[in-house]
Amino acid sequence: MPPERRGNLALPFFHLRSSKFWHLIPRSGHEESLASVGSVNSLGQLQKLVIGASLDEELYGLLQDGEGRRGRLAQSRRAAETGKV
Repeated sequence: MPPERRGNLALPFFHLRSSKFWHLIPRSGHEESLASVGSVNSLGQLQKLVIGASLDEELYGLLQDGEGRRGRLAQSRRAAETGKV
């Protein structure tokens, strides 16, 4: 990012909501607002809409399992080495 452009810490947190593993938890009374907003302009705006996020239960379980993490890491390394990322 160019130095003259300011980053927005809220963007990755907000836009991960389109993934199947990341679920934003809306503040009470802001469910419809969160569902209808297309983007956020600031961390403050995100904080008004969201109290946090949760991971998909299956992913969370895999991350808790040491063997599962090591297996996924090895699989990712092999894919990177073969160019199949």
